[in-house]
Formats: sequence, structure tokens, C-alpha cells
Amino acid sequence: MTERDLTKMVNQYFQIALRPDAAWTHFPAGELRTARTGSLLKAMGTKPGWPDFQIIFDAQAFFIELKTGKGRVSENQKIAHEKLREAGAEVEVCRNFDDVVNTVNDWGLTHGLV
Repeated sequence: MTERDLTKMVNQYFQIALRPDAAWTHFPAGELRTARTGSLLKAMGTKPGWPDFQIIFDAQAFFIELKTGKGRVSENQKIAHEKLREAGAEVEVCRNFDDVVNTVNDWGLTHGLV
């Protein structure tokens, strides 16, 4: 499974499984970009290494970074994850769909219907 496929699967799961009062989004900072687009995004405040999914629930922030197969967490991602943790957020790297399900369940973010 590719990371793109996993991301689509997580999106579908979140739509039905996350608590209705949880706010969440996918942050599409990956993929190849032209130098011009990369420069524009940087000028607008896009930070390197930001996790793939962000969930806000009960005044708390939760972040999930998706990696498949032998995908590695980059230095920029390690730095971003540490900054988020220092700010009080929960951050988890998930390598497959089961990791995602277990993580959001452990965080208490699902409504128990799925």
C-alpha cells in the first residue's frame, strides 16, 4: 500500500469513526512541488515536517504522521514533532491502518460506533 492509499483510507475512516465534535483535516504538504510553489508556500508560513493529519478535540491537539513500508521520518519531521510535543500536543507516527485505528482509540477520539 502506498502512503497516498493509506491517507485516503484514513480519511474515509475518520469521516465515520471520529467523534462528531472533533475537528480534523489532512495537511497536504507532501508531494513534489515546483520550486515556485515551494517558495510561495514557505513565504505563506508552511512549515517543513508538519504531520499529515491534525485533530483538535476537547482543547487538545493530536497529530498523525503516516509512513508506509520502509518510509522514514525526516529530520524536519523529527524537529516538527518535537516542537509539537513541547507545545503539549500528542504526535504519533503510524505505519499502517491498524496503527491509526489503535492510536485514535487510545486517544479517545472515536465515538465507538466503528
